[in-house]
Amino acid sequence: MSKRIISLAAIMFIMSGCSWLSVTDVEPHKLLLLPPSEGPDAVLLKQKLTMTSAGGMHHIIVLTRLEKDQLKLRALLPTGQTVLSIDYDGKTLTQHDYSSFSLPAEDILAILQFSLWPMDSIKKHYLFSDGWQLVVGEKQRDLKTKTRHIMTITYPSTEKMLVVNKLSNYQINIELIEQKKL
Repeated sequence: MSKRIISLAAIMFIMSGCSWLSVTDVEPHKLLLLPPSEGPDAVLLKQKLTMTSAGGMHHIIVLTRLEKDQLKLRALLPTGQTVLSIDYDGKTLTQHDYSSFSLPAEDILAILQFSLWPMDSIKKHYLFSDGWQLVVGEKQRDLKTKTRHIMTITYPSTEKMLVVNKLSNYQINIELIEQKKL
């Protein structure tokens, strides 16, 4: 009788071990778009962006209007020529690309939101159970998965921000030019 109990216990142990092995690890593949309603207070931002990558250095002026029901972003060359227009209402993302190369509007918007949205909103959407790992300090936010370091955002001052995209190997220095509450 004790051999049967031991055999039954061994079979149950092996079966439970197999069920542990069948659990697949979740590895997210793209950044998330967050609801505008969870963002910062209504504000108009004018920022100077300097992007550095293997392709060189590029300067862009970005105008961003954040409201509880929508987000509007316009990217301009220093000459004033519009290169990108993004509108997002929490459901629909509309992009108009005026440049000769395709700009990833969804990634741009997701990075903007990850850098500006309150941590409560970010923690609500970038869930550990979905494969995300957040490391948050007083002046830094890191986004990781189990196998990859996605990006680091550093806040050296209230007027400056540094985004380092580890996956795409570029960095963006952001300098606040003007901010108006709406």
